[in-house]
Amino acid sequence: MKRLLAILVTAVFVFTVLAGCGVATSSAPKEESKTASTAEAPKEETKPAEKGVEGKVEFFVMKQDVVNFYKDYAAKFNSANPGITVEVNNSADPMPVLQTRMASGDTPDIFTNWPQIPEFIAQCRAGYVMDITNQNFVNNAIPSMLDMERIDGKIYSVPIALNFMGVYYNKKIFKEVGVEVPKTYSELIDVAKKIKAAGKVPFVFPDKENWTVGQASVNMYGLFIKAYKQFFDDLAAGKTTCEQNADIKKVAERILELRTYGQKDTLGMDFNGAIEDFSTGKAAMFHQGNWAMFNIKKAAPDLDYGMFPFPGETADQTKIMVGIDLGIAVSSKPKAPEAALKFMSFITSKEVAQAFADLEGAPSCIKEAVPKVKEFADVINVINAGKTFKWPNMDWGAGMETENNKTVQMLVSNKDVAGYMKEMDRIFTENANK
Repeated sequence: MKRLLAILVTAVFVFTVLAGCGVATSSAPKEESKTASTAEAPKEETKPAEKGVEGKVEFFVMKQDVVNFYKDYAAKFNSANPGITVEVNNSADPMPVLQTRMASGDTPDIFTNWPQIPEFIAQCRAGYVMDITNQNFVNNAIPSMLDMERIDGKIYSVPIALNFMGVYYNKKIFKEVGVEVPKTYSELIDVAKKIKAAGKVPFVFPDKENWTVGQASVNMYGLFIKAYKQFFDDLAAGKTTCEQNADIKKVAERILELRTYGQKDTLGMDFNGAIEDFSTGKAAMFHQGNWAMFNIKKAAPDLDYGMFPFPGETADQTKIMVGIDLGIAVSSKPKAPEAALKFMSFITSKEVAQAFADLEGAPSCIKEAVPKVKEFADVINVINAGKTFKWPNMDWGAGMETENNKTVQMLVSNKDVAGYMKEMDRIFTENANK
């Protein structure tokens, strides 16, 4: 959730943006979120790490596609530090699991997170996460990246990488059909029409999992809804409705329009299935985030593909949705504080960050770690030109992202634009009043 220019250039553009995601974050149920946010906070232990320390450290990795990556590096750390054992754990539904564990006093010693989502902010304010502002390893990160995720002036997470969304495209199919990379939304539809006329599938959509369709909708909100933050704020405050905003209706209509250029059963395909269809040339385009690159590379190492920005109404209005895709935080009560902090120093180092950047192709938040991914060149050029916006859902309340995802998936299923807009009115006003 990529960068051919120097990290310093990336740092310049990034403080104008925000975001996170991610990949797909699962929002905790309201009851769990409230419990973890309001329970009595444990006291922090912030002793600096020392050489020769011992202890067992649990590393809870919520970002599913990098679990094996972190297992490999935990093994390297364990080999170099015989007195410490780092154990990597994960869950298929990580956010609710983490919320529940925090509420029961069993916070993992170290865990990955999405630093800008409401759930993490609530966890920090409730005292479940260590204030690491003065830890030396925090200096591994680019200062502007740290500023993006400060909570009440403090640092609770080391940012590792940015994310962004765009459209993966099969260069061979584009060449065979004779189409160019589109610069506007209307050109995108023209390209899809020509690919379909050539007997090929223009898009693959993994709509079976609501996080995928939800993320794509959020990308379109930022591109096509004028002053989207103000609109969603007013929607939550009951000052407006979706019916009064022509832009969100246009987004809903375009979500359905794009599906007419997808595979037959978009709701029957999951993320892995979409990766397979794109990687094997069954579809020409795939609207997804940079985090999918690892899976595509694994499925088809020799595939000739690239990514272009999802286009706006005009070329000038085309921007890239970006955010902090991954951070790493420490429990305020780690079972072995010195061992946990020593591992943090290692796992947030330039060495590991460079390997992560090469794996995911994402702009790094760690100094001097520069990814080398040619497939993302066109998108990175737009990012480095400062044409970015943060994930709109980063300004929503806890749980509202999940509600949006379900509502958009419902739209794809029943094609009821009016019903979609009424449901969006409901979820924003109801969640705002909780």
